[in-house]
Amino acid sequence: MGVLITTLLATFLTSEIISWLVLILIPGRKGFLKSSRTVSWPQTNPQQAAEVILRRLSQEHFGNPQQLQSAPLHILAKRPSRQRDASGRTTFTHAGKPVDADVQILPRGSGVELTLQLKMTDFVLLDSGEGEHLEQVMHRLIEGTDRPPVIVANPSVPALNGVCWAMTTLAAASLGTVLPVLQRDHVEFAVAIAMSAASACVMAIWGLLTIIRRPKEISGTWLVALALLAAAVALVAAAAILFQRGPFAPPPGLT
Repeated sequence: MGVLITTLLATFLTSEIISWLVLILIPGRKGFLKSSRTVSWPQTNPQQAAEVILRRLSQEHFGNPQQLQSAPLHILAKRPSRQRDASGRTTFTHAGKPVDADVQILPRGSGVELTLQLKMTDFVLLDSGEGEHLEQVMHRLIEGTDRPPVIVANPSVPALNGVCWAMTTLAAASLGTVLPVLQRDHVEFAVAIAMSAASACVMAIWGLLTIIRRPKEISGTWLVALALLAAAVALVAAAAILFQRGPFAPPPGLT
């Protein structure tokens, strides 16, 4: 059972490490995303500006804003993480991400100068639209228009994991051509490769189901196809290992 357990653990852990490395190495904004802007509102006093900002923060689901009476007038607000939308369904949009808002209002002549800072407090490894969402929130706080949010679909995490798992399984199967221990215990090794490939298939199908349920919020159909193709090849390799065919045939003299 040593070969079976070792192979399963190795393929799973390696695929997880590769998934994280992919997210880290893909170019794009990473970290706690921020956006800031300074604008002027003419013919407005600080208290009027504060009332407008407080109302718009409420419309953007920022809860319990704190208005600090100081110079400049200062407003702090937090939008908590939301797992469900207004209808009660689980949401995968960036509108569910937590955001901190910091607004300063300073008198300038007959108007005011506003400095707005937004920070998404979820650490972002892959900017799949979080930056654009933050800019939209900033626009609505300043302009107050009815500009609807643009939903940018997130890549399916299960689909990405399925690809990494299937590819790692294929790489592991190739070791059966060079390592004598895997050739001696080829039955255990074949079962481990088949189980790992089947798990990658399940992960990919899970990803496909999430995409079908939320096509506007989750993308990655091509990842699902790639994962299923790689898993199918890995299953063929598992059969070749089990029956010791092709490149997995035992070398002469192996007992």
